[in-house]
Amino acid sequence: MVERALVCPPRSRLTPLSTEERAAAIRGSVLFGHYEKTVDRESAYEKLKARAEQQETNEAASPSGRGRSAQPQSETSKMISAMTKSAAHAIGSQIGRQIIRGVLGSLFGGGKRR
Repeated sequence: MVERALVCPPRSRLTPLSTEERAAAIRGSVLFGHYEKTVDRESAYEKLKARAEQQETNEAASPSGRGRSAQPQSETSKMISAMTKSAAHAIGSQIGRQIIRGVLGSLFGGGKRR
């Protein structure tokens, strides 16, 4: 069965808005008054740059600062310390696993499979 439907034509056009129409649309917007203000805030880059410059001047003023007294580590020493930590972690976890297996095996009678 065919039913009758009322369709509203679109309210758009392909031509650009006139200056008056554009101004009226902007004034009628909910956001009118909020985005018209030009704000030039300090960016994060500028803040970080100022902080780095301030730290450099503080370290230059006091040579006994924490950054000056310690020798910077070379890449080789960093790699060796990372490898040492990794090896110690692996050995510790393997020994711990063997101890737990031994204790639990003796408690629950594991290992007597035949």
